[in-house]
Amino acid sequence: METSNRRIRVFVSSTFRDMIAERDDLMTHAWPELRRFCRERQVELVEVDLRWGIAEEQSTRKETLKLCLDEIRACRPFFIGLLGERYGWVPSDDAFTADLKVAAVHSVVTHPQGCIGSARC
Repeated sequence: METSNRRIRVFVSSTFRDMIAERDDLMTHAWPELRRFCRERQVELVEVDLRWGIAEEQSTRKETLKLCLDEIRACRPFFIGLLGERYGWVPSDDAFTADLKVAAVHSVVTHPQGCIGSARC
């Protein structure tokens, strides 16, 4: 069986300033155990944590939102949302490039519950 068919990508989402301990626990405890479990079954586990994934120049070029949404789509249906007491980043209007605006309208029309990261969509 092809390796790419045996890959699980899991997107982890939370505000970057909150949930540091929880993300670190995932990195030091949960992910290694899950990787071992998957490896025994010839499955590759890839965790996607954008704390380290967005370069400053990408942020300057206003690619943060697109990169984040692309990664969420690539990981579907595996999405972990860590919720705390604060809201995260809310993109300004200029963060939406023309293609993202079209995609956002399409998402609202086809998925009115706004569940882009959910396994139910």
